[in-house]
Amino acid sequence: MKKIALSLLAALGFASAAQAQDFDRLTVGTGFSSLGATVEFSARVGDSYGVRAPIGYGSFDTSRDVLGARLRGDTRISGGALMGDYFLGENGFRVSAGLMASNFRWQGATRNTFELRGTEYSGRVDAKVTAKRDISPILTIGYDSNITKGWGLSADVGAIFNGGYEAQVSGWQSGGNDAEFQNELQRLQRRIQNDLPDWDVTPYVKMTVIYRF
Repeated sequence: MKKIALSLLAALGFASAAQAQDFDRLTVGTGFSSLGATVEFSARVGDSYGVRAPIGYGSFDTSRDVLGARLRGDTRISGGALMGDYFLGENGFRVSAGLMASNFRWQGATRNTFELRGTEYSGRVDAKVTAKRDISPILTIGYDSNITKGWGLSADVGAIFNGGYEAQVSGWQSGGNDAEFQNELQRLQRRIQNDLPDWDVTPYVKMTVIYRF
């Protein structure tokens, strides 16, 4: 909670500084980040402050075996953030804080006939893993470099404080002992949850090619 409060205070401080000065040195960048393919817009506010808005999207097919059940599905990583920057002199280094709206999700399902802990079932199992928070504080450190006139690179590394991840499992079967099947679904959910990282944060990295107007 202390880290979250500090990030919010920092973002408010950057916003106050932005209101007192005019935006200049507009920059657009494109590349990759923890949000997938990423586009980022930014502007300097005086010599020491700036604002940035990274937006990204990524999706890819995934499948995994859990307790013998084959779960086929996809992973989606997407989101956008509004961040305030504080530049440490003229060397390009900065520290940043803000809020991110993200959609980090994995979901998978079985086929009509599947096995679970060695028992064959007819029916379906749906599993989903999502972040506990949709809107989360983000803290990063970063660097902007110049390659040639107007062009450069921008990099960030930090953390999204989204509270970690939680698993949800549901399903149905045709015939058989339903109480036993529900117990198996609970075991499946516990196994997926136990396989998730115990971190309350998600690492954030970004690398973009930028152009300054």
